[in-house]
Amino acid sequence: MACAVPKKILTNQALIAKFSEFIGPLVRAVDAIVGGTTAMRVEAVGSDGSSRSLLYGHEELSECVGIAAAAFTWHLLMSKNLPKGVLYPEELLSDPDEFEAVLESGVRTAFDWKTFTEKSL
Repeated sequence: MACAVPKKILTNQALIAKFSEFIGPLVRAVDAIVGGTTAMRVEAVGSDGSSRSLLYGHEELSECVGIAAAAFTWHLLMSKNLPKGVLYPEELLSDPDEFEAVLESGVRTAFDWKTFTEKSL
């Protein structure tokens, strides 16, 4: 999906917030009918050519969002290295150790969780 939607749209916070408000009731209705299981795969390529993939699956979308938010907030409050304020996760998780700690805390109830790292030649 991220490849199909222009970056200009994806980085427009106001537009994405309005879209979330619009689509939220539809998502909740579908979840009530078929269940809230969610799975995602995220792939990223760094400027050095390295790549990382994350595969995550959870039985309940609302629960996994809550756990992820709690893990992120707990690490933000407990860390001496992270800046304070309102930021996107990717803005403050540039420290690999902090990143791994937040991920590890956020996946405790996931039914599937894998990360893959590749270094390009």
